[in-house]
Amino acid sequence: MNKKRILHTTYGGVRHAPRVMHEGQSGADNGYDISVIGAPREPFDPQPTTDTINGMTTCLIPLLTSARPSDIFQMLRRWLSADLGDNTIPMPHGRNKLRTGLNIILYNLWLLQLGSRLKSDLIHCHELWGLPASLILAKFRRIPLVYDVWDPHFLQYTSQLKNRLIGVVERFLSRRASAIITASGRMKSYFQDIGAKDVEYIGNWKRLSDYESIKLSKLNELRQGLDISDDTLVVSYIGLLFETREILPLLKAMELSPDVVLIIGGRGTYRQQVIDAARQLPNIRWLDWVDLADVPLYTRLSDVVYCCLADTPMAHVVVANKMFETFLAGKVMLATKGLGEMSEILEDTKTGFLIDDVTPEKIAQAFTVLQDRELLNQYKQNSLAIRDTYAWERGEQLLLNLYQRLLS
Repeated sequence: MNKKRILHTTYGGVRHAPRVMHEGQSGADNGYDISVIGAPREPFDPQPTTDTINGMTTCLIPLLTSARPSDIFQMLRRWLSADLGDNTIPMPHGRNKLRTGLNIILYNLWLLQLGSRLKSDLIHCHELWGLPASLILAKFRRIPLVYDVWDPHFLQYTSQLKNRLIGVVERFLSRRASAIITASGRMKSYFQDIGAKDVEYIGNWKRLSDYESIKLSKLNELRQGLDISDDTLVVSYIGLLFETREILPLLKAMELSPDVVLIIGGRGTYRQQVIDAARQLPNIRWLDWVDLADVPLYTRLSDVVYCCLADTPMAHVVVANKMFETFLAGKVMLATKGLGEMSEILEDTKTGFLIDDVTPEKIAQAFTVLQDRELLNQYKQNSLAIRDTYAWERGEQLLLNLYQRLLS
């Protein structure tokens, strides 16, 4: 019996995209032939343009690193000759609107070229930016298309006009998808309200086995390596280091909390500020970029997972990956109160310590309260009690059921 072939399209990397990795690997593990066409739009080290990762065949198309006419002309020549090259070129730090726009067009052109050569029974498109070409391929092949929405694109920008235009485009295109997967319950309601068909909520859940398989000896070894005593409250943050993640108040709170240790890693605009703070304060452990496979280990080591978000329209709709990592590791999350779906889940399940105002003083006060081991352990037990609901093992079954419906 021939395997059903699923093509994942994502305008981003593969190895560093937990949702693509989970969904792709679940398909491969359950008898599907999985291909992924991605794009190296993050500033990571060079990677092979073609690779096999956890049973998935992956391809990263070349992108423009500048918007100079000579570079554009050269890239068009590469597209015409289907020249992927051997390794990716890391994207420069900082955003260039012209380069970004050209790369989105370029990615769709590559999708049309490469996707038309691949035999596929279903296309699974991640995010909006590759949806135009993915829809054309699905229409041409007469196969179903799944549109996987990670974030509300119509809330991403400060320009209301830009958000409205993106919203119009997304509504038009998404109604033509065979099914939609959303990463939050509120996004599911939004797409149902605009008339999309077959909408499924599958969160950015994590594999429970990745957390349960960590041995105590490994945790003790890591604790010793980071020079953290057994009775110290350990706070972790591993993720994007941007203003909306309230990183600077956290760093200043560490000055007020000398008996608390912060382990922090990631990338973003505040990377250098974090490095400087780690050099100045003995209670900050800087990890740099942390591989996805190591996130469960550091989360298990911690007592508190920090995930305070700035009050933006998007924060009221999205649910951060950190929350699910907190549940699976059996920890407590320190988060902002009153920010939509995530805050409601944390309050209802009593798994989060929520603060109204994200200031260094409020964060430090929260650390003081959470040093009460009896209270801390109650939060941890609450997280362990609900983690099966938010484990990827459940998400995998929902995904496979969706595939079966569309392919039957």
